[in-house]
Amino acid sequence: MSDARQKIREFYKPNKVNILFIGESSPPNEKIFFYYANSNLFRCIQKAFSEVFNEKCGDEKEFLFFFKNHDCFLDDICHESFYKKSPEEKETLLNENIESLSVRIKEMKPKAIIIVVKRIARYVMCSLEKTGLKSVPVFITTFPRDKNNEDKNKKKCVEDIGTVLEQLIQINILTY
Repeated sequence: MSDARQKIREFYKPNKVNILFIGESSPPNEKIFFYYANSNLFRCIQKAFSEVFNEKCGDEKEFLFFFKNHDCFLDDICHESFYKKSPEEKETLLNENIESLSVRIKEMKPKAIIIVVKRIARYVMCSLEKTGLKSVPVFITTFPRDKNNEDKNKKKCVEDIGTVLEQLIQINILTY
């Protein structure tokens, strides 16, 4: 990951992470990133929060501060983009980053984890297992990448995250 991406990710990291969103890796385009408020994942998470919080969370930077102020943080298993790598290379990188994700999770001690890419769930679960944080609820959502520009996964991502946010409000992990 570029220094600029890591710097902005750290800028928006809350002092206490209650809700940890975990993705696979940064987008391949250096100009697109969740914390630049311009990725599909950003738009879907922002829309889900807007629906749950009745539009009180703002757009772009306003939303990033809202996200941070609600003790939410997005991290990736791999901090380097690997979209142009072969499936075998991706598998290797994911396995190699289980330990470093485990260390970061243990440091953050989140109250809930939201995995935003279904195919990485087993790697995240391996990382979580290494932390000893056994009671952390884990949720898995759809990633907003759509083939053929159908927007089906984007809608499902917003729906999934909205459902999880409602559950986190009910169990007092997320405050309304």
